[in-house]
Amino acid sequence: MTAEEAETIAARIFERITDLNLEIAARHIASASRVDKVTRELAPVV
Repeated sequence: MTAEEAETIAARIFERITDLNLEIAARHIASASRVDKVTRELAPVV
């Protein structure tokens, strides 16, 4: 494997990891939003 091929593979791996991190963050935000909505719906009105 050449250095150029290794760099290309490393770049693809980095991009994939970045994509997965963004997906996880988006799911976390969506989940937190749903939990917040349920919490507000269940909270007693003062």
